Amino acid sequence: MLTVSAIRSSSGASSYFAADNYYSQPDTSISNQWHGAGAERLGLEGEVAPDALEAIFDGINPGTGDRITPENTVRKGVDLTFNAPKGVSLLALEGGDARLLKAQETAVMRTMAYIEKYFAQARVMKDGVRQVVNTKNLTYAAFTHDTNRNQEEHLHTHVTIANMTQMPDGSWKALHNDAIWKNNTLFGSRYNAELNQLVRDLGYQTHATGNYAQFDITGIPQNITELNSTRAGEIMARSAELGIKDRAGRGIVILDTRNPKEPISDRGAWLQAAYEKNLAAGFDVRAFAESAREASQERSTILDRVVDMAHRLGERLGPNVDLSDPRMSHSISDRLFMPIEKLRTEWAVASAINKLSEREAVFTQSDVIKTALGFREPGVTPERVDQRLAELHEQKLVLHNERDDPNHPSTQITTPESLLREQQVIAGFMRGRGEGEASLSPAEAQERLLDRQAQQAGVAGGIVLNAGQMVAARHALSSPDRFVAVQGDAGTGKSTMVQAVSEVQQMVAASLPDTNKTVVGLASYNAMVKDLGESAKIESHTIQSFLHAYENIARYGSEDRQAEARVELADKIFIVDESSVVGTRAMHGLVTIAEKLGIEKMVFMGDRYQLAAIAQGKLFAVGQDSALDTRRMSENIRQAGNPALVEVAALAREGEFSQAFDLLGANFREDKDFVARGVEHYLSMPAADRLQTMLIVPGRALKDEVNITAQQLLRAEGALTGPERQVSVLEQISKTREDLRYTSSYREGMVFENARDNAGTGLPAGSYDVADVSKTEVTLVDRSDGTIHTINPRGFSTNDDRFQAGLYIAKEISIHEGEKIRWTNNDHKEGLFRSTEATITKLDGDVMTVNHKVDGVDVEKSIDLTQDKMGEYFDLAYAINADQAQGATATNVIALMTAEIRALASRANAYVMMTREKDNLWIYTDDRDRLEKTLEASQPEKTSSVELMNGGPLDRTAAEELRQSLDDAKLEEIDRSLKELEPTPPPTPNPGDGKTPEDRELTQPRDQREVASSDRPAPADEPRAPERGDTTAPAREPAASPDPTPTDAFDIGHNDPFIKEVLRNMPERTRDMEI
Repeated sequence: MLTVSAIRSSSGASSYFAADNYYSQPDTSISNQWHGAGAERLGLEGEVAPDALEAIFDGINPGTGDRITPENTVRKGVDLTFNAPKGVSLLALEGGDARLLKAQETAVMRTMAYIEKYFAQARVMKDGVRQVVNTKNLTYAAFTHDTNRNQEEHLHTHVTIANMTQMPDGSWKALHNDAIWKNNTLFGSRYNAELNQLVRDLGYQTHATGNYAQFDITGIPQNITELNSTRAGEIMARSAELGIKDRAGRGIVILDTRNPKEPISDRGAWLQAAYEKNLAAGFDVRAFAESAREASQERSTILDRVVDMAHRLGERLGPNVDLSDPRMSHSISDRLFMPIEKLRTEWAVASAINKLSEREAVFTQSDVIKTALGFREPGVTPERVDQRLAELHEQKLVLHNERDDPNHPSTQITTPESLLREQQVIAGFMRGRGEGEASLSPAEAQERLLDRQAQQAGVAGGIVLNAGQMVAARHALSSPDRFVAVQGDAGTGKSTMVQAVSEVQQMVAASLPDTNKTVVGLASYNAMVKDLGESAKIESHTIQSFLHAYENIARYGSEDRQAEARVELADKIFIVDESSVVGTRAMHGLVTIAEKLGIEKMVFMGDRYQLAAIAQGKLFAVGQDSALDTRRMSENIRQAGNPALVEVAALAREGEFSQAFDLLGANFREDKDFVARGVEHYLSMPAADRLQTMLIVPGRALKDEVNITAQQLLRAEGALTGPERQVSVLEQISKTREDLRYTSSYREGMVFENARDNAGTGLPAGSYDVADVSKTEVTLVDRSDGTIHTINPRGFSTNDDRFQAGLYIAKEISIHEGEKIRWTNNDHKEGLFRSTEATITKLDGDVMTVNHKVDGVDVEKSIDLTQDKMGEYFDLAYAINADQAQGATATNVIALMTAEIRALASRANAYVMMTREKDNLWIYTDDRDRLEKTLEASQPEKTSSVELMNGGPLDRTAAEELRQSLDDAKLEEIDRSLKELEPTPPPTPNPGDGKTPEDRELTQPRDQREVASSDRPAPADEPRAPERGDTTAPAREPAASPDPTPTDAFDIGHNDPFIKEVLRNMPERTRDMEI
């Protein structure tokens, strides 16, 4: 693990790090020594004297007395502390394995060489603009220590970097260390991976322990680790006592609870006492270390020969690696004779890119490095990952802007398939100009809309469109383009506009024989579909079901089947609601269907400033900038009765949060216990007002805390009645499709929901209990009939859009009569949909009776908690997260905001939370200043491949140039390239009707279709309004590591099943000769 801290006192730091070096191993090669190109240029070498270190921290050359950097600089330097795992500490110090000390310092120095090469920087002014210059030199000293403040073995190396660096012109400037702070997880990943490989080479087995490639030595009992980690226990206990959960709070606890560091007078006696303590607890550290030394000698004579045999049978590794991946070597000869470490590295880098590109079109090389190293594959080292990335750049299998350095870890990259897909969509938008079918001319549309206005004005409660809504409605009805956009700011009445378009379409249909002009809504999530259908009064479907019905027909269907589909889709205007959350793959599918099957009009409607897709892509925003004829609705209707809230919404949209918070006045409240204060406010409202109030939080962890707090207070005041019932419910955990290919993502007791039959694993669609997890296989039990399936999850393909699955974990909650709950899955047959709410009216044994609304009418339904599907797919519903709130409206909103969950403190998240209310908005936070700074510094939510390659936003001129470059021949070439890059064959149609199962599902009558799909889980990338930034399980369940471990990789070793098979089938004489 790596920690970073600022050095602010030159004298204090020099005393701590260098004075007598009293807790340093005396014979290490780098400790208490000067390092770095900067130190060499200053003539600093050899042992570090305390007065010389103090002078350097003060910006003075200790050899000459010359000042190097300005006097009284607050930042004296940076301390990078490289902490070895506890097992390494025990075996190196108490076990006497000096090889581990060398491994620690080797890993540190390799990491520091990388930092110096890429992250030594200074700032200069050029033409009035502050610029960052890479200097490639640092001045630093290293100190290896061996105890913590409780005098327990804790091997760690301090690297103290001085606040100075030499410029290319020979002058010296202060070190610009922002990049060092920002990239600390990259450095930690590289250090951990370097050390892990070195430890393995010494004969030890290792296992994953956390993020960023953290590991420890396998075989050390957990009780021994805990026995020698009392310092960590003190910090955790004190944090729990104070109710501190955030990183900043734990930092204060660390300082508050630490003892003065005392020197050890008799190191031999100290080590002997530590050894005897562990021996009494049942573990002989020295014997364990000796066995590892013996194992390392055996390895050189036996295992290497086995590995060599594996090289020559490399094609057998195919089932373990997705060799269809474009970023893997494909030829048999490559796979036969390529060193196994290189093959593993190819796989790790390809898998990392697949994982990252599921959710982002653009990412940095450092993201790839961290992710690839996080797989902890034997032989996959930082240097090999760097080399593989360089090869992929050369082969054009990853792309970067030509102005950027392809070798720098901060360089942003994308994939060819992401770029090609975005180019196809933008070109499709452009080709759609003048190719649509207008229902009416602009004048006719205006006349029909005015007629409707007059009708509505004469009806009690009638809704008259404002000017922006009129313009948008006329655009949808009369534009000659196939694709158009409506940018509707928050609260501008988009659903009302759609309802008007639908009513005019019906008028047109009534006046024309043999036509059925209708408006059909499409949205990403079931809750959005439900809201759109009810508010705009139109037929609505999920985008996913629409794509499943028609995309393969558009791409692969016969002429007859495509002709049938054109008839089915004729005379329809499709409204794609909340288009900002539509990812690139889905947008590509929609455009493909519209073009190939002749849809007359597709209107992309949403707000580009609100939350974007969880999947990669931001084509709604890019399309507005470049290719879509767009109309904007800007008049705020939702908050029209409160001018101050109208201004707050406008400021939030522009990112002016400080002004927005000021405008709220007393309604903006800062309190360290902001969760409790917000919940107390909510519960202090009259019951009728509570029903009209939305309590919004940024993410899942805070939502659980709010739900439990609200429940406790409601129980105390008597609002919840009857006996308390403990139930086990299922909660989905955030996993990419690439994650689901690793056994490390699975834990016994989880539930795996597989939406469709999977050819790669042979697993049928269904719901399964995870019964057992081995290195390479997962045993699943069908929850409906008990059938056992053992699968290798590597058979799942990231590139197959039909692979849609999710993992759930069980958590315990308590429920009462009067409880407010929210469904977390769908049961179409029973009319229960994810993210919709219900109230428990009765608990009778295993039966829970709930009240929920169907088309605005209260309906009661009984759920058997032990037998019915939805008996385990619900949660408490006092709080809602920002994703679920997008598109919703409430009379009052109480928003809980914090900068602690940095990934959720985004402008889009805050904008959504601050624009749902009609009458009242209250915001509670724990730290206003920090929240404002975090929001100000937050980056745009999503990235775009075309914007990366263009060097910025794509304007209409650039879009037109792109369209002209994509003639029919070029488009055919792109389509072939995409098929090669993503080799996903179409599903086999059912004999007799030429349709896929998805085709039949959507074209069935609505009631039959819902029954047919009632037991299917939602797709993996469309399962719910997702919980952003949440990758861990609740505290009661050990978190599934987001970094897959080497246990599920093709580990060439004594226990690898492939090697066992090679040995078992080898003729005995040959086996003896080889081994």
